[in-house]
Amino acid sequence: MGNYIFLGLVLASFFGLSKLFAKAGVESWKAWIPFYNFFCLSKLLNKPWWWCLIMAVPGVNILMYGVYGFNVARAFNKPSNGDLLFASLLPYIFFVKIGLDPTAKFVGLDRYKVEPIKFIKNWIDPIIFAVIAASIIRGYFIEAFTIPTSSLEKSLMVGDFLFVNKFAYGPKIPQTPLS
Repeated sequence: MGNYIFLGLVLASFFGLSKLFAKAGVESWKAWIPFYNFFCLSKLLNKPWWWCLIMAVPGVNILMYGVYGFNVARAFNKPSNGDLLFASLLPYIFFVKIGLDPTAKFVGLDRYKVEPIKFIKNWIDPIIFAVIAASIIRGYFIEAFTIPTSSLEKSLMVGDFLFVNKFAYGPKIPQTPLS
């Protein structure tokens, strides 16, 4: 069931991107090719090309979807807090909403209506970068685990930390059942 939900969200996102591309003057068929669509979206938003490579990293791609949604909202001149929050949390649906909205016009990130920068909005980009960097490091490189019970070793006590090299042991995937 989860695979069908995921497939539905991806197809809805691609449909929304095809409508967004058409409004921005990009050929809409480019939205239906995985990874190439985010490469084209990065070029459209004047962002680095390697952002599309981050979309291939499991777990981090969910955060990057929100970053893309945030930038799409600004590029289509939707700078209100509600629109930016909606675009960041539900970009799959936001792409469809903006794509089907007849009043939405692509203005680009360099020409969107500038609002006075507030304290919180000034800190959003560094916080998002820190969360993405920490997710990549904890998910794929190294993580500290706490020793939960006493050990036979005299030097390892309960509550001590072990740093685990995830290159050697692989990422830890949750094994919790859905039901």
